[in-house]
Order: sequence, then C-alpha cells, then structure tokens
Amino acid sequence: MARFLKIIALIIGIFIVLVVIAGIVLPMIIDINEHKDRISLEIEKATGYEVTIEGDIELSLIPWIGLSLGRTHVANPPEFDDAPMASLEELQIRIKFWPLLSRRIEADNIVLNGFELALIKDEQGRENWVIAEDPDARVPEEPEEPPVEREEPSPEVSPVIADLNIEGLRISNAFISYEDRQTNQAVYIRNLNLETGNIIMDSPFDFSADMNIESVDPEVRGNIEISALTTIDSQNEIIRLDNFLLNIIDVRGEILAVPVQNDQIRADIVYELPNNALYVNNLDINIHEAQLFGELSALNLDGTPDISFEITGRNIDLDQLLGETSNNGNQAESPRKTPAAPTGSNSSPGEPINLSFLTDYHLNGQIDLEEIRTANILLDSLSAAISSGHGRMTISPITARLYGGIQQSDITLEDREGVLHISAVQSLEDLQIGPFVQDLAEQDIITGTARIHSNIETWGQDNDAFTRNMSGDAELSLSDGVIRGIDLERMIREVFALAAGEIGSITENGGETGFTRMEASFDIDNGIAVSRDLSMNSPVLSLEGEMTADLPRSHLESSSRISLDGALREELVTRYNFRDVSIPLRVSGPFDDLRFGLDSDTLIRSLIQERGEEELRKLMDRLLPSDNNGQNDDPSNDVEGLLRKMIPGR
Repeated sequence: MARFLKIIALIIGIFIVLVVIAGIVLPMIIDINEHKDRISLEIEKATGYEVTIEGDIELSLIPWIGLSLGRTHVANPPEFDDAPMASLEELQIRIKFWPLLSRRIEADNIVLNGFELALIKDEQGRENWVIAEDPDARVPEEPEEPPVEREEPSPEVSPVIADLNIEGLRISNAFISYEDRQTNQAVYIRNLNLETGNIIMDSPFDFSADMNIESVDPEVRGNIEISALTTIDSQNEIIRLDNFLLNIIDVRGEILAVPVQNDQIRADIVYELPNNALYVNNLDINIHEAQLFGELSALNLDGTPDISFEITGRNIDLDQLLGETSNNGNQAESPRKTPAAPTGSNSSPGEPINLSFLTDYHLNGQIDLEEIRTANILLDSLSAAISSGHGRMTISPITARLYGGIQQSDITLEDREGVLHISAVQSLEDLQIGPFVQDLAEQDIITGTARIHSNIETWGQDNDAFTRNMSGDAELSLSDGVIRGIDLERMIREVFALAAGEIGSITENGGETGFTRMEASFDIDNGIAVSRDLSMNSPVLSLEGEMTADLPRSHLESSSRISLDGALREELVTRYNFRDVSIPLRVSGPFDDLRFGLDSDTLIRSLIQERGEEELRKLMDRLLPSDNNGQNDDPSNDVEGLLRKMIPGR
C-alpha cells in the first residue's frame, strides 16, 4: 500500500513539474502575437463582435496566469458609425495558477487604462450593443420524442468559483458615452478614474471614483466624486453599497439656476440580482442648504419599474435649484473632440410635452416638505400622495399651508392618445392675498383674506394649449381688503365737483379703495373666464357688474355700476342736491397694467340734466363768461365741452 501511494505521489509530482515547465517554456517558444487574427476571429464567433488587436499580447502561465493586452478595439455593427464601439489602451490581468485547481480566484491588481465605450441608440431605435439576429439563420427542428419520465432534480452543483480574492481594480482615463439619437439626448462620462481595495467575496471593500459628467438635453456638466463600502453577497446574489457618498464638486447647466458646488448625497444602496430590484435606504440629500431624507425602492427594473418612495425635507428653494431650459436645436459635436452643445429642453412653451413619465414606470409614494419656495411663492408646508401607472397619474390629496391659508387639491394627469388631459379640484381658505400677490407679481396692488374654489379641466400637447383649452368654474371671495392704485371715493367726489364747475378734471390713479367684501363666480370656456355677478361692498359704496378675463391674452375687461351708501351719499346729496345716481366704472387692460376709469361724461350729463335748462345757463355763464360777441372757442375744461353739446347756441 505504501508503495502504491509513493507511485501516486510520484505521478502527481511529475504532473506538477510538467505543468510548471509548460507554463515557463510555452510562452518562450510560442509567439502568441502571431495568432492575433485567429484570436480575433474566435472572439467574433463567440460574441458576434469584430475585435481588432493592434498592440502586443504578453502571456505568462506560471506562477501567474498573466495577460497583458495593448491597443484593442471592438467595432460597431455595420449599420452604425465607423468609430469603434469600445477600445482600450492597456489591460493587465494576473491570476494565480494553483488556487484555480481549488476553484479559487486570486488575482493581482487588474489595470485598465484608456478604456472607451460608446453606446448608441440610432434614429430607428437600434442599439449598437445588441447584435442583430441573422434572418437567414434557422434553428434546426428536432424530431419529436415520446415523453420521458422526469427524474428527480439532482442536488445543486457547487458554484464554479468557490472564492474570489482580487488585490484591486484600477481604471484610469476612461470615457463612457450614451447617445439616444431618437430624442437627441446624450450622457458622457469623461476622465473616469476608479479604484477599489482588496475585492474578497462576501467581504466589504472600498470603492472610489472621480469623473467629469456631461449631458445633452438638458445641458449639464461638472465633476463629481463617488465612494462606498461595497459588498458582493455571493449566496444571496446581492450587491451592497453602504455609506454611499456622492460629492458634487461643481455641476452647472441650463436646468440649474445656480451651480451646485461642494454638496453631497448619501445613502445605503442594495441591488438584488435575482429580482432585478434596487433599494435606497437612509437617503440624505444636502444641496443649496436644502435637506431631503427618505427611502426609495425600484422593482422590476427589467420591465416597467415599480417605484415606491417616502420623502421628507425642508428648506427647498426650487427657484435656486431649477433654471429655465432653452431649445436651440443644435446637434452635439463628437464627444471625443469638443464638449457637446445643448439640443433642446423638456417643457418650454409651444414644445410638445413628453408623456413618457405616465407610462414608463409605476409610482406610489408620499412627499412631506416644509419651507418650500417656487416661482418666488413661499409654502410653509406641502404634503402630497402620488400614484401613477398605465398612462395616468393621480396626485391626491395635496395639502399646502401658505400665507396664512390652507389649500387642498386633487390633480389627475392622463395620457389620451398622446394628448395630456389635466383635471384639478382645489379649495383655498384664509389666504392673505396681499403678501401672496406681492411675492408672485412683485406688485402691491391688493390686500385682504381670500377664499378660492375651482374645478378646472384642460388638455393639450404644450403649455399654450393648456391655457387655450381650459374649462370649468371658479369662485372668488375677498374680505376686509384694499385695492391700491385707485381711490374710488375721491374720484366720485371729483366727478360731482366737476359737474358743479368746481374743478376742471378728474384724477384717475393713485390712492386706494377699501372694501369689506368682494365676490365673483366664473364660468370658464376655451380659456375665457366670464363672471356676471361681480360685486363689491364698502361702508360708502357698493358695486355690481360683469368681468371677462381672457387668459390666453392675459387681458381683462370689466364694466360695473357703483351705488353710493352711508356718509358719502348723504354728503353729496346735501352738497349737490341730486337724486340717486349710479356711477359707471370700467376696468380694462393687461393683467399687469390694469386701467381704472369712471364714465364721467355719463354721470355729469345725468347730474346737469336734473337741474333744468335755466340752471344750466347759469352754470355756463359762471364757467364760460361771454366775450368776443358771445364766442368762446377755447373750452377750458371737461364740463365746458359737455355743456356746449347739451345747450345749443352756447
């Protein structure tokens, strides 16, 4: 028996010696570079990609299986650009030979230098990383066989790799790009440098990278750093990135109102390979002093993703975070030569809105924010539940606290054959409209406590169409406020004084008008809001009339009649001895430049006609003393011209 074991040991020893000799001698006597064309052909047969090896190949077997590869590139499919799909300047891999016999991989640092990868989706939707099937290729039909009883499955085979230990991975000066030529969108990663610590299966290792990023539509560019503690869980097929940190060194672009500099995003990330699912836990975003926290998950990533989230945050200034996009329609130049130019925007007026956000994924989440600023409007808090899928999104309920008031809304967005339909029901109570309008329009034109109810529907493919197609109804009520820029009481006094010949003109602008209540209800059709029950009350006057707001043109027309009440009526009746008079008021013009005016001609005519012809002649004699044989062709004021029309011969 001992002799037999010695023979076995001798055979094994001879085998090991032969392997060592072969590993040392073969690379010396065989020039692998003479077989580069055959190697490229075999790779193409196996993968479908044409590979060209321009640089030298160095191969060693003992004690390391080493491969050093020079300049190499992978060609694009024939229907794409002549430029390579992928290329590299240098690749170095060294794996220990003996551990392979035990299904263990132990490798030195893997070095990848000058790697470039250009992924393209062309105008027809073809992807250059997908090899088109040969239409002439036919799978031979196998003859039908009688059913065979299935045997019990054999026990699971142990994995091919029992252990993994790589000293580290180093990638330097890499370039990765993705271009979607159907949408003119593109993303470029330049000067990518990546380094890892000792990669051991089922053990955490350090990972860090830095890069320059650039995107087209929207245009964004900058440089960032990434780090994480990475674990590859072989048993559960899970990749973990604990303490993931994204350092935003400097990022700027058309969608950013202010460049983002020296800000951070932190999270713990888990990716499950069997379920193709991503989980983001302990999310912590700090950008421009804004803080966001929450959890996020994305399931079914190989289909229509199901995305769930719970987000809280504070101090969110969207005016600072988001800028306006532009659309110049320029094509980007080659990403390897010059920085790409912007090719468009996502939602500028007149541009069709991309409705893919209603169909490309399913959403289910909750957002709770405090201290939000948008369009210069400050919200104390905002809470919204969001769900979407199959071309429909519901944001309900929405609760916001702003300017002392509470707004509650329900919004539905729906894709109907490529046209976005929007319906919104909202109720707003106790809004302090003065500071609200001041922040929104930067004009101090009105104060008071507002109540607004509306039920609006609209549809279209761009922002202008939403205004043109708006329909529904709305109610507006204001209490205990002031209209600035017009003093109706003063204007009414001046009209009566003008009719009595005491002054020569009316001051239309300046001052303010107080009111106890102002109300109107609107019917909205094709963007035109019409109210036939406009009313306003104050201690000295009341108003009733109509109003038409042309929303597409941002233009308002209103006509109403003012009745006098209280002390003002008693004062004017006593002083000017008139019967009840209604005073016409007209408001017109663009929303941001309204003009107020009393119809003084009508009012003066009615006041003067009450006095009779004799009183009129006395008034004319007082205002217009006769000279030049009773001729006076230079009317001195408004009432003079009116009187000349009313009294022939004067």
